[in-house]
Amino acid sequence: MTTRILYWNIDKFGELVDKRGRPNPVKDADYIEKVMTAAGPQFVVIVEVLSDDPTGQNSESFRGSLRDSNTGPQECLKLLSEIAKYLGADWKLVPPLHTGPSEAVAIFYDSRNWYFTGPNIWAGSLSDAPAQGRGAGSYPDQFSKAMSNRKIPGSSHNNPNLEENKCAARVILRDSAGALISEIGGPKLHAPYMATFMAENPKGGDCKAVSIIAIHGPASNQPATGYLTALARAKEVSEDLQGGEVRVVLGDFNLNSVANDGVNFKLNSTYHALTGAGSGYSLLLEAKGGKVVANESGGYPSFFGTYLEKTGAASYWPLGVNTSKYPGYRYTASSGKNFSLDNAYLKAKGFDLSKADLTVFNPIVGSPYTAYPSSENPHTGSRPLTNLLAANFTPRAAVQETCTSQAPKGEQPRFDNAYKRFYETSDHLPLVIEF
Repeated sequence: MTTRILYWNIDKFGELVDKRGRPNPVKDADYIEKVMTAAGPQFVVIVEVLSDDPTGQNSESFRGSLRDSNTGPQECLKLLSEIAKYLGADWKLVPPLHTGPSEAVAIFYDSRNWYFTGPNIWAGSLSDAPAQGRGAGSYPDQFSKAMSNRKIPGSSHNNPNLEENKCAARVILRDSAGALISEIGGPKLHAPYMATFMAENPKGGDCKAVSIIAIHGPASNQPATGYLTALARAKEVSEDLQGGEVRVVLGDFNLNSVANDGVNFKLNSTYHALTGAGSGYSLLLEAKGGKVVANESGGYPSFFGTYLEKTGAASYWPLGVNTSKYPGYRYTASSGKNFSLDNAYLKAKGFDLSKADLTVFNPIVGSPYTAYPSSENPHTGSRPLTNLLAANFTPRAAVQETCTSQAPKGEQPRFDNAYKRFYETSDHLPLVIEF
């Protein structure tokens, strides 16, 4: 059985009004549904879920708690009810625990195929490590009902024979000596969110367990570099796996993965922090040598683009003397410094990852991408998503490899109107990871 994870940074998920009390744009439910149904996942991971602390200080001191009355966790419950309609009634929610200032992470999973096993227990008001000896408590009723009360099989590596709705994700990762790692768990940072799962009746060759570590890195280059580098020191990232387990480290690293030396595009060397000798990890979205072309937007780097330009700045058509090239044209931020921010690492033991793949789900030109003759080592992906822009706008330039002419009269405003439903849902493109 193929295991498939849909990951998405849905911008400020659950934040219904901004800091000035003005209504935020409504997330496009049709867009979200089409992405989820096309992905066909067993897991859905959402970062940037709103989770304010009760002091209003947006601190990290409430990590591991469930801010259950916040609009973010409440919107997760509403999304679970929608997922049940189009993916199946057996989908469950791992409670979105507070990871740091204003944020949580939510993971939805198909309980027909997987048990949620922790790795922590819920101690009544906080996620707690089982080794600390406190008994498991109960979640608030509506979140307990969003989980399964099945007993985890006795063969589980985590929390054997405990009910799923007594388990919790882990949001404080430590080094091998048990010390906190300040670069990923210090003030003003969003700590990694780890959830573990055990397969229901795996067959020979199937993945038997999945550990997901979801990341939302700091939004500036130096701390984002330190965050990714420090991840390698976390015991939960570096420790050996159990047989048949796949460990997935994914998220918005807030660090551009594509670098260039003025001649060629290549991988930002910081991303080698988890792929160095002996680490066992592979990075799924990796630039491998396209040529840098002057006065061109889109093109090779946009095969790796996951971050969208703002409505009004986004376009198919070129600006000034530039050309505008498939697949990113001028709507992915590939002409700037930060455009390839979301990614996934995989590591396995006793399971073949040779066919693992990542697809950038692109609603503007569709997925997977098409490699054209002049492209070098582009990342195309494999999972199909229909061009969703076409329902409201005829994407004339999207069928061309290169667009050199300016926008026909009236076309740019029509593009803006069609494009904003995607941008107002999120400025990040979703990723589908499968293995």
